[in-house]
Amino acid sequence: MRTEAQHLARLLAPDPSAPYLCSAPLAPADPVGPRPDDELLAWARDDAQYEHALHALASGEVYTLTVTDYDAVYSVRAYPLRACSPSLLPAPAGRRSYAPARAGRHRMPRRWRSPF
Repeated sequence: MRTEAQHLARLLAPDPSAPYLCSAPLAPADPVGPRPDDELLAWARDDAQYEHALHALASGEVYTLTVTDYDAVYSVRAYPLRACSPSLLPAPAGRRSYAPARAGRHRMPRRWRSPF
C-alpha cells in the first residue's frame, strides 16, 4: 500500500524535468493550496498510519485513504482477502479428495455387448 501511495503521489506531482514534460506548458502551483501528493507521501512515511491500515484489514474491514484537491477526490482502497475455507484446501496426503469411481453420477460408462 505504501508503494501504491508513493506511485500515485508521483503521478499527481511529476518531476518538472521529466522528459515527457519538456514541451508541456508548466505553471507553478499555489503554495497554500491542497497538495494531495504531499498527503499521500506523508501517509506512506507514517508507520502508525500504516499499522492502522494493517489492523483494519486483519479485522476484515475495508481500509480507505482519501485525499482531496480543489476539484477532485482521490481514494486508495484496500480490501481484506478472505481465507480459504477448509473445503477448498487440498486433501491431506494419502487421502482421496474425490469420490470413488462407482459412486454417484460418476459411474464408469456401460460397455455394450457385441451381438456376435
